[in-house]
Amino acid sequence: MVKQETFNFQNKVQVLDGPVVTMDYVPYTITVEGKKYNLQNRKFCLECSPFKKHNTKADDPSREAKKKAPYCEWPQETKEKCRITLAKRGLERKQKLIEMAGGGCIHCGYNKNDRALSFHHRNAKEKKFALSMNCLWSKSMEEILEEFKKCDLVCLNCHAEIEGEIAKTKPGYYRTLLDKT
Repeated sequence: MVKQETFNFQNKVQVLDGPVVTMDYVPYTITVEGKKYNLQNRKFCLECSPFKKHNTKADDPSREAKKKAPYCEWPQETKEKCRITLAKRGLERKQKLIEMAGGGCIHCGYNKNDRALSFHHRNAKEKKFALSMNCLWSKSMEEILEEFKKCDLVCLNCHAEIEGEIAKTKPGYYRTLLDKT
């Protein structure tokens, strides 16, 4: 338990060629239980916020400065920097996943362009989200790696063939498309 000393925060000061005026002041240091503490960075006086009471007032003026403005109020330059940062994060994560998967399509070996490689879920029922660029920059790396374990790296051509074969097995889906032609 902290034993706080009682302080008199009034000081009598004489203004030049005027009357003596009583003024309040806040000391720079305080001694509590024989130990000195610096008070220069306090936001509140010792009467409003007693020492070691951890002021958590809702009307704390410093809290308003920490609030972020909504995205629509950001300056255009800040929005652009944010978009670039997020795009870089997504590309770096995709590159890392491609390297972890072997660097190329598991069916044909294609590895010339990262944009032509995608992740195919082996079992669609286990799929929580697609490993698209939007998810790569917005999800945590732990979530991405968990989803990555359920996928194969394939090029876009092989991916289209795989999805086409899956569509053929769904009752009525592929046949209705063929009948319309």
